[in-house]
Parts: sequence; C-alpha cells; structure tokens
Amino acid sequence: MFKDFYKDTIEQVNLFILYVDNNNDLFHIKKDTATLKDGKLEKSDLKSLIKQYIIYENKKYRLISMLKWNINIEPDEISNYLKEDNKYDFIKNIRNLDSITFDDSINLFHNLNSLYLVFHERWKLLENKTKKIYLNKKLKTRKTRSKKT
Repeated sequence: MFKDFYKDTIEQVNLFILYVDNNNDLFHIKKDTATLKDGKLEKSDLKSLIKQYIIYENKKYRLISMLKWNINIEPDEISNYLKEDNKYDFIKNIRNLDSITFDDSINLFHNLNSLYLVFHERWKLLENKTKKIYLNKKLKTRKTRSKKT
C-alpha cells in the first residue's frame, strides 16, 4: 500500500485523440495507450502515432495541438495540493515535434498521465498558400550595340 505513494518511472501513458470539424465542434475522441522507454516517448514513435491517426473516416486531418498531462507532484505535497490546487499546473502545451519526456510520478497517479493529440479538419482555403503570378507579356530587352573603336 505504501508503495503506491512513491515516485516511479512511467512506462505507458494514456493517449487521447480528439477530432474537431470545420465548425470547431469536437465530434470524436479515441483512446489508446502509448508505451514509453525510460519515461520518454521517442520522436519516431510520436511521428508514427500522428501518421496513424491523421486520417479518420477517409478524411485527412491536421495536427493543431499536443498537450501533455503529467502529474509529477511530490508525495509530501499531496495534502497541499488538496487544499490549494490552483498552485499546481500539470498540463503543458507541446510545440515541437520532438521526444516527449514524462517526469516520474507517484504510482497511484500513473494511469492519469496522458498525451492529447488534437486534430482539425483541413480547410480548403489553407491548402494553397502561394499566390499565382501570371505573366502576360514578355519583357522587352534592350539590345545595345557594342561601339566599334
């Protein structure tokens, strides 16, 4: 029983995949687990997870956000957390596509550590970001004669 209140390396995390449509409505949530190596989700594993979930119901979505929920509170701070929970912030926005490290967590909270992947339906307007330039006329070049000396 006391073993549950000591910190240990996290071996797997919950994975929540959220799909948002063009009206910004959350319409589907998938739940899965991801295995960690020494408390770390490797970049290659993260890329394969994204590739696995980027298509839903034959539609391609784009990843707009990654959120890491890691409860890394110290065992002796639990009573303080219960009194003043606003001092603790366990969620972190992941901005780079890189390896994600989860800090050691109390065994009792291992099943709460999670990674959220938020996918949004692609907009047609955003797919072509380059402006087309049409050239109607050829530019006239000036011919200069070399002077004979």
